[in-house]
Amino acid sequence: MRIALPPPAYMRALCLIAFLAVIVQLFLLPVPPALRAASIWDKVQHAMAFGSFAALLWFGIGFRAPFLNWLGITVLGALDEFHQVFIPTRTADVMDVVADAVGAAIVTFVLHRLAAAPAREVALEAPLVETGD
Repeated sequence: MRIALPPPAYMRALCLIAFLAVIVQLFLLPVPPALRAASIWDKVQHAMAFGSFAALLWFGIGFRAPFLNWLGITVLGALDEFHQVFIPTRTADVMDVVADAVGAAIVTFVLHRLAAAPAREVALEAPLVETGD
């Protein structure tokens, strides 16, 4: 399975709008009570959430710069944890940033691999030229 390149402009716009909504939610809205659990599941939730954010950003920027996509999401996770230091009902945890980075890395890697055509397939798709001898 391959992802069609380039994405339609409307899809890129919708993904960027959704990504901006995520940023607003992270920094301006309270966290739902169901997501306040501190356990191993918290790290899984972080990885899944920031992996989703990575997918939105990756589609929004048009399948370019996978390293910068991962770095941007990881920085966003670090800023979120730093932001939590100043909120009395929240706590910051470095392991949350690690979970964010891992989730973003997995999703970005998978999406990048699905969008890139393997060299072998490209070589096989080249037209055959007959000499007519």
